[in-house]
Amino acid sequence: MTFMNSFLLFCQDNRSALLEIGGSNAEVTSILGAMWRNLASEEKSKYKDRASLQPKPQRKQKKQNNFLYKFKISPTIHKITSTSPPLQRVHPQPIYDTSNIGVT
Repeated sequence: MTFMNSFLLFCQDNRSALLEIGGSNAEVTSILGAMWRNLASEEKSKYKDRASLQPKPQRKQKKQNNFLYKFKISPTIHKITSTSPPLQRVHPQPIYDTSNIGVT
């Protein structure tokens, strides 16, 4: 069973009557939204009371939020393999001239 808020309960009660008149589901939902916005607060409170009587669903803990899942050490070791040739030096000789500083 899914949790239904007060607006969804209102839609459940009134959707079938609007669908009989005709129109697409999107149009009917737009009309239901306008009806809900213009509904008196006493009527809305009836639907809110019905919604509060329903049990709230228990949220499942997502794996992404679980610390142990995030930092779980994998039993396999992944080797880094490369298909490209090894890097080569662009300048095999020094870029600067060392003859005048006494380095041989």
